Formats: sequence, structure tokens, C-alpha cells
Amino acid sequence: DRQKDVDNIMSWLRNGKPSDLDTPNNEFTIIDQMLPKKKQTPQDRAKDIESVMHWMRTHNVPPVKEEDVPAEFQKVPSTPVSRRSPEDRAKDLDDIMQWMRNGKDDIDDTPNGDFKKIDQLLPQKRGQTPLERAKDLENALTWIRNKEPVAEDEDMPAPFSKIGTVPISKRSPEERNDDVNNILTWIRDGKPDDDSVAEEFKKIDHLLPPKKGQTPEDRARDIEAVMDWCREVGVEPEDVPVDKFEKVPSIPVSKRSPEDRQKDVDNILSWIRQGKPSNLDTPGDEFAK
Repeated sequence: DRQKDVDNIMSWLRNGKPSDLDTPNNEFTIIDQMLPKKKQTPQDRAKDIESVMHWMRTHNVPPVKEEDVPAEFQKVPSTPVSRRSPEDRAKDLDDIMQWMRNGKDDIDDTPNGDFKKIDQLLPQKRGQTPLERAKDLENALTWIRNKEPVAEDEDMPAPFSKIGTVPISKRSPEERNDDVNNILTWIRDGKPDDDSVAEEFKKIDHLLPPKKGQTPEDRARDIEAVMDWCREVGVEPEDVPVDKFEKVPSIPVSKRSPEDRQKDVDNILSWIRQGKPSNLDTPGDEFAK
């Protein structure tokens, strides 16, 4: 538990750094000697020490004595460490997930629209889950807050300013699931062309090459994915060259319902907030992986 480590280091600092309050390997003392001294509160110093200790444990790097530290490391004036507590970062992640679930409404964003700005700058990863996307946004937000007080458009750091916007769906998971159900009903009813909506389904169905062994449910998801893409880009199905879709056999769409995915998010957030205990993970330890 990282917060427990911070508390232990704080106790060690406040009591004069006694060896009996250090770890068996004297990690607090060794890392404290390694890190450059600077004007900071005991809380900030404790966080710096814990961050280095966590990195070493994660990478299986044993702490070394001060005289063994390479000169290149000693030249580094400080190590960037998040100024936000694990609880603050967990709340940011929760807020970003809420913003995403509500269709990325401005009312759920920060007063400065930080979620939307970073979401537009970060490229969308293929097959990325909402939770993974939320973590990427939270990591970028934390990095920016450590560099600048506010994530303004004109003050965005150089590594992000070169990345353009990436079209992503503006429809909520619930709306897209309704579309899939409507297309599935249309397929099961024999694909009638009795209204304009059915006509749109039919156009895309003609564009997409059929797949061997494809179920009606999978076909409905493929049609919905193309329909959603056309809406976002602003093109009509008949304007899209057929070979554009022939090269892409399918567009990954979650087969889990919005309710199932929401339950997964709640379970993961509970696991994170309680210190990531193994008894709250899945049988295959998927959260930890």
C-alpha cells in the first residue's frame, strides 16, 4: 500500500530518522541520502522517497549506498514526482470515467475543460477500453499539473502540441447499444426497407463484405460501427469506397453490455481505492496485470 509507505516515511522523518523505524534494508535512509536536499515540507519529502522506493521495488532494483551512486545520477537536481496523493488521483480517474459515461458533457468536465482538451490531443489506441483511456487521460493531466498550474490550449507542452485531434464517437455506449439492437431486429425481420433508417442499414450492409460463419449479432455490430464512423466523419455510406472496408475485416466493438462494463469499472475503482488487494481482483488477477 503506497499510502501506508508514505505514512511510515513521515513517521520516520518526524522522529528524527531512527533506524528502528526504517525498513529492514534501511531503504528510507539510503534513498534519503541519494535524493538531493531541497526546501520542502516533510510530506513532500516523504512522497519523493516513497516514489523512488516504489520505482525500485517495481523494477527489482536494490537500494545502493550513497558512495555507490553514479555521478550521472548525482547531477540530477530533482526527480519529477506527482504532487497529488493516490486518493486525489483516484478521484480524478473517477471523474474522468463519469465524464466519459455521460457522453463527455462539458458539465462533468473541469472548469477549464481539461478532460476535453487532453482527450482531443491524445491519440486513440486501437482496442483500448474506457478504463484504459481514462487512465491515459489522468496520467497526462497529472503530468501537466506538475508542469503548469492550468492546462491551457496555448500552454500545452511541446510533446502534445504536435498531435492533432482524432475523431472519436460522440455517442454514448447506451445509444450505440440501442443502434446495435435496432440493426439486429432489422436483420432478423428479413432486412425490410420500409423507412429511412432501414435504408441506411441496407446501404452499409451492401458495402460490408460478408464473413464466413458470422452471427447476426456480430453482423449488427459491424454495421453499427461503420454507421457510427460515417456519422462522426460526416459522410454518407454510398460516398465511402467499398475497398476502404474490404481492407478492414472488422471494427472492434465491445460485446459486453453497458451494465456489465459499468460493473467492471466500479469493481476496479473499489480495488484501486482499497490499495489493490488480491482478494478484490479477478480470479486471473486481470486488474493487477
